Amino acid sequence: TRLYLLQDVGFLDGTYGPTAWVEHIDAANNFLQRNRDVAEAVLGLHFDLEPHQNPNWSTNQTELFGMFMSLLHEVGTYVRDGTSAPALAHEELSIDVPHWFKGQPYATGFPTDLLQYNYTVAFMIYGGTGAQLFNYFGADSELEDIA
Repeated sequence: TRLYLLQDVGFLDGTYGPTAWVEHIDAANNFLQRNRDVAEAVLGLHFDLEPHQNPNWSTNQTELFGMFMSLLHEVGTYVRDGTSAPALAHEELSIDVPHWFKGQPYATGFPTDLLQYNYTVAFMIYGGTGAQLFNYFGADSELEDIA
């Protein structure tokens, strides 16, 4: 079981306030500290932020993707420091991203720059694009190194 946190683009654009993500992580941390039996079943924290769902995505991709990456770095640092959210410090962090993020001009360094926090990156395949995804990345691609 993964705790699904921050499942809304509102965490990126400030709709919920600049520290809403901290409140969600702290709430999860506190819950797991009080409920050890549940904590044993939790495998990690999952983030499905989908910056491309923001109504301004078509005209503001670079800024929104930058906000997405900044938030993932902030969350990774906060969780991995071992003191801010100790019940979560060793849990898996995972994110969903569309497969087409890879290779975009606004996504330089993505997703390898998240490996320092041990994020698992799940590339979402919409519709029947599995074959295209394999051909896009290739058998000896960076994707294989990350998986």
